[in-house]
Amino acid sequence: VRAQINCPICCALHWNTAKFEQVICPQTLSPQEQQILQELAVFRSMAPAEQWAEESAIVKRLVDQGLVQWSGPGAIVLVSAIRNMIYQSLPPEERELLHTVAAAMRADRAEYTAAAYHLCRAGDESTAIQLWYTHMAQEIQRGQAGAALTIFAQISSRQLEQSHREALAIVRAELQFLHGNISSGLATLQENDWRGRSERTVRALGLQGKFHQELGAIDDAVTCYQQAEAVVYDLLQQVTEFHHLAGVAFLRQQRKADARRKADLAHYHAHCLSGNVHEIEGDYGAALDAYHQALTLAQRSGDASHQARVHRLMARLYIRQQNFSAAIEEANRAIAYYEIMGDRTNQEVMRNLMGSIYLETGAYAHVIDILSPTIAYFRRIKHSHFVAAAAANLAEAYLKSNDLRQARAYANEALQLDEPYTYSHAQYTLGLVSQAEYDLDAAEGHLQQSASFAQENQDPYLEAHANHALAKIYQERGMVEQQTQAHARAEELAGQLGLVFAERSLD
Repeated sequence: VRAQINCPICCALHWNTAKFEQVICPQTLSPQEQQILQELAVFRSMAPAEQWAEESAIVKRLVDQGLVQWSGPGAIVLVSAIRNMIYQSLPPEERELLHTVAAAMRADRAEYTAAAYHLCRAGDESTAIQLWYTHMAQEIQRGQAGAALTIFAQISSRQLEQSHREALAIVRAELQFLHGNISSGLATLQENDWRGRSERTVRALGLQGKFHQELGAIDDAVTCYQQAEAVVYDLLQQVTEFHHLAGVAFLRQQRKADARRKADLAHYHAHCLSGNVHEIEGDYGAALDAYHQALTLAQRSGDASHQARVHRLMARLYIRQQNFSAAIEEANRAIAYYEIMGDRTNQEVMRNLMGSIYLETGAYAHVIDILSPTIAYFRRIKHSHFVAAAAANLAEAYLKSNDLRQARAYANEALQLDEPYTYSHAQYTLGLVSQAEYDLDAAEGHLQQSASFAQENQDPYLEAHANHALAKIYQERGMVEQQTQAHARAEELAGQLGLVFAERSLD
């Protein structure tokens, strides 16, 4: 505030010698300037300056008067000395309207937690719940769980429709689980009746299973998971049936093209599901046949999202078969369709997958070229899971390129994000970096942690590689018994998985 004392308006407001309506008047500020101040008053933090691009000259005058400040590149904020007074002076109807406008601004920028806050302030709790429910995973990954819990804990469910009550319960339970409030989260879910057949029921039953599992009630957890599975299959059957019924209805109206499209869509979903089942069962040939049939139907429909989905499924299947060239082709095809759809996030998800493939084939320069822009994107949207995955792959690629400094930096970044999926990989890479630096004590420690965590998380692939590297460390240190044990474990796992260690071992 002290920095604005030279401004008479701020001086008056700071010392509370005049009220807002007495100070901000036509003789002091123009109506346009007053309007912008009121619009900014509903923002708790910085607002995107681009939203007032057409009024940039007015914004500049407000900055010159010390009423508005620049807050980082492209962002402005109302000075704290006057924000609350302006906000309180707004009539309730106008305050709600401005919060609705602010919510739209935040949602357009994919800032869904901030958008939910403004929607609640505007009295539109139902839209706030539905918006955040839809983007819950993304917002949790961006570190918004704490802020979201504060928002949704204050909403009363008594006046909400059933669907919104259910969504609110799931949101609260998910957030309570993240904060370790296991009993409270379970109680939140148990306040609702989950006998309906909906996607929300599936999520609620799955969550209840997680809560029971955390509390040690394994039988109850299994029961919840089985109930969720039954609902999923019922819903899938209904999807297929509805596509069939729609097709029959179109036929009765002699709309043969529409009937064919609905029939194709029903068969498309059935083939995708069949492929998934065969893949899980290890029948990769049957899975591939099912995916090819789904792809034919998706191509006939011309739906880019359906074609992208099948190419993504086929890329995953080819990786399981270690047919890496085919996997890369399918990944590129999926990316092409995501580009058509304007889906940047899924483009980068597929590029992250391609980075993993190139790492397996020893094309380390390709890994670095592909994943460097990808990790920058995931950092920007604060998606810690994919940041950690890309960082772990980049760490190993730099290691194999003999750039130990970059390898260590990326491995440490992956570790700091505390993602279980990449923890073993990052520790494994740090172990090889330490080995290359002739720090065998550190190498042994990292590799032991990698092997132990991989075993706990049932990741035989990384457990095998960590034990293989440990055997080499023990050999260098003359620890014969430990070398024998590590080597035996590595060979046992390699035999089960059909691994060849030479591809990933450090020369």
